[in-house]
Amino acid sequence: MLAGMVWSSVINWVYETPDVPYYAWDALTAACLLQPGLCVREDDVSTYAVLSGPSQGRTVEVGKGGDSACAGGTCPNDGAPAGEDASVIRQVSVVRHVDAEAFYSYILDALKM
Repeated sequence: MLAGMVWSSVINWVYETPDVPYYAWDALTAACLLQPGLCVREDDVSTYAVLSGPSQGRTVEVGKGGDSACAGGTCPNDGAPAGEDASVIRQVSVVRHVDAEAFYSYILDALKM
């Protein structure tokens, strides 16, 4: 029953918003933690989070958002579009590649239980 509810919400999203991709970030994060072979991960990546504006909540890798070096460990608008604020730099682990077929197989198998 739970699998059907989850699948229903995904399918509704896909059909109701066909021009907006569906991102399975939470499921992907859990799957990569439980099955490390699904993902190629890089540790200690410098990032910051956009705190306001249309990109609020987005995590940006330092040096990848069109920014220069962040002075003093903060990135005020560094790489964030004009009018958006960015948070303090954090070191995080980043997934660089996912075996998509293995990921979907893992998720669907987990939902069968």
